[in-house]
Amino acid sequence: MLDEQQEVALAALLAGSTHAEAGVACGRHRVTVTRWANYDARFIAEYNRRRIELAKSTAERLRSTAVRAAEAVAAAIEAEAKEGRAAVALRLLALIGVENLLDVDRIGPITAEAVIGAAATKQATQGVIQAAEVALFGDEIVAEWRAELARPEPPTPESGR
Repeated sequence: MLDEQQEVALAALLAGSTHAEAGVACGRHRVTVTRWANYDARFIAEYNRRRIELAKSTAERLRSTAVRAAEAVAAAIEAEAKEGRAAVALRLLALIGVENLLDVDRIGPITAEAVIGAAATKQATQGVIQAAEVALFGDEIVAEWRAELARPEPPTPESGR
């Protein structure tokens, strides 16, 4: 169960606020909200659960209006209407891609245990990948790669650095 400040921050994030804005809303620093969002399994699970609820309710609303949108498109085709509500409805359906709204499995785990399990799996997978790199290419080459990746990018005229 989340405390009152976390509930306020969660509501703000779900409404589209940044971590800084959510921090102001709940009376905590943005770093605290970021820490909750990145490392607090209970917070992450509840955030994911509510995102799924929001996605499902949005998808249901779209499903319920899709019939009217399809009717508007059909009427526009029959009437050979130019720009108007039907064109907007058709463009909106094409732009949104309803199938994307229905894919709630990509959001993430909804229990603290599952969040922890997913993090452990990710960490273990990274360890296996690192061990495989060393086994395949040797310590020296892998160390060179990591050093190259850690080097800051050189300044460019576009960046002004």
